[in-house]
Amino acid sequence: VNDGLQPMYMDLGAVHWMHDSLMECCATNYEWNYEECIGSEPNAPVVINPDTYNKWFPDWLNNDHTCKNDNSQPPYMSKNPSNWMYDTQKECCKERYGYKYNECVGADPNGPNSGKWFRANSGACVQSGDGTNTIDQWKTPYDTEKQCCKAETAITC
Repeated sequence: VNDGLQPMYMDLGAVHWMHDSLMECCATNYEWNYEECIGSEPNAPVVINPDTYNKWFPDWLNNDHTCKNDNSQPPYMSKNPSNWMYDTQKECCKERYGYKYNECVGADPNGPNSGKWFRANSGACVQSGDGTNTIDQWKTPYDTEKQCCKAETAITC
């Protein structure tokens, strides 16, 4: 809440209680229930959860009929991963874009950086070579997810 009506102890201990953003507040104080806490900010990143991390989901926001695994899925998909999240791009494309399957699957999975890990725009490390995750020339490829996380993110994968 950002209404200025916080109790005095929060003002006195502002370094512990007051945050610059809703995301920071939820991540610090409600990590166990982050998605519900952040609910009023629809573009907030999803908390890394083994049931959803790097899983494939239909990208409804674009008209390119693709599935992504960059951890940018909407919260409603994260709350019900068995209905929205898939282990492979092919599964996602088959279920959600069967009518345009070949377009959904996309790029050659045997490209030069196939299987390499890199930092996606969402900040998460994702693996290339699955059609939608291709490494841009300015990004550094890594052989393992752990190498990518250590070099590119503040979290441990």
